[in-house]
Amino acid sequence: IAYVGNTHNYEDGVLLTEALCEKLGYRGRVAVLVGTRGAPCHEDRAQGARDTIGKYPEMEIAAVEYDQDDIQTAYELTRQILQDTDDLAGIICCNMSNPVGAARAVAESGRDIVIVGMDHDREALHFLKDGVIYCLGVQDCYSIGFDTLQVAVKIADGVLPGTVYPTACCRAPSTRKRPRSAPRSFIRRTQKPFWRCCMEKSSNKNNQQKRFILTFIVLGAAAVVAIIIGLTLWMSAGARSATDKAVDQVSRFYMRELADRRSQAVSGMINQRLAEMRRALKLITPEDLTSQETLRAAIGRVEALYGLDLYALADEDNVVYTDLSTYMGGSRYGFLSQDPMDDPVISTVSLYGVKKQVCLAIPVRDLRFMGKDLKACFVEIDVGDFVNTLAFDAEESESFFCLYYRNGENLTQLDFGAGGGVASAGRELSAGARGERGIQQLRQQGTAVLCAHPGHELDDHRHDPRKPDP
Repeated sequence: IAYVGNTHNYEDGVLLTEALCEKLGYRGRVAVLVGTRGAPCHEDRAQGARDTIGKYPEMEIAAVEYDQDDIQTAYELTRQILQDTDDLAGIICCNMSNPVGAARAVAESGRDIVIVGMDHDREALHFLKDGVIYCLGVQDCYSIGFDTLQVAVKIADGVLPGTVYPTACCRAPSTRKRPRSAPRSFIRRTQKPFWRCCMEKSSNKNNQQKRFILTFIVLGAAAVVAIIIGLTLWMSAGARSATDKAVDQVSRFYMRELADRRSQAVSGMINQRLAEMRRALKLITPEDLTSQETLRAAIGRVEALYGLDLYALADEDNVVYTDLSTYMGGSRYGFLSQDPMDDPVISTVSLYGVKKQVCLAIPVRDLRFMGKDLKACFVEIDVGDFVNTLAFDAEESESFFCLYYRNGENLTQLDFGAGGGVASAGRELSAGARGERGIQQLRQQGTAVLCAHPGHELDDHRHDPRKPDP
């Protein structure tokens, strides 16, 4: 059995703790969060943290807790530590779940706590960017996976692993032993009698003549077939030309009308959501703003009433409140940087770089929560809701729609049409010159309609833009 991975976990714990001690000026009380009890990598990092804290007389470990690799447990343990330790200055996290749970609790409490931890979970990186987490130690996961595969190949080739990875891979080829199951036929030599060799030469000559005649016949037949096919296509091209022109004219008129109506449907959906958001703000009473529990309950009622996936409020410090959690939203929502925020904002946001959401935000006036002014409320709508609003069936013939940014990027991340013959607008389009003109219009003038007819190249039409984004 070969092991490929991080073998310096103790040193990782020392380096993270040294960074925290330097940030705190080598004084203060800290807590240590560990993952699974007995896991060697977690215990080694925790021991490195204990030994480092022990070097500084003005530093003390206030608590050591295990979250069993569960983010929610790490969050609850951190909340309890914050309640029990008024003078807590820092938290040392020894696995992936520790820093995420700790950062959630610290951000919710509003206290100035220095957090250091391991691994680059996406939510941890958001907290790092927002300043809630001070530093993270990361592992070279790509190299670990790459080297593991190399070691597996070496073992399959019969090279036994050494105590360290390079020992197994850098062994001289001459010392490798062939596995017992490897075939030996390649080292055998067969001595043939002279008469058998002569017969084989004569047979080979006859076979070469037969192959030459057969090749000539096949090539001649292929040339005749190609000529017949070419003549047939040339004669049918003229007959199809008139039909193609008629189909193109009808399609142009149909697509212009269809695109205008679908754009109005999107605008109507957005305006309806903005109106619902304004009405929802009026439902929040002073009693709802007395604590986080009452505010979360009020937000949950609004989501249930209007059928929203996410309804949130943000205060002047960019702290976002939802029905389930509280977090810093400065790096995730660009519109929160507008100060003051006077008009509604329509933008998009990615859920961890995978799924696009349409974000609608409006300014908030005369509402305060926990001593801070609430400046914005916003909702997130799945792009799939827009696509479902646009697409429809008509007599077993489906129409597909996609939403694009002004720069041509496909917001819906769907192929144009059921067959996937046209890629998203920001990438290559194997659809002919007219399709390229449609993409240029999309980038320069704001919007365009791209029409694909079965068996024809992509056509393009444009209409007046309705909304600046998307």
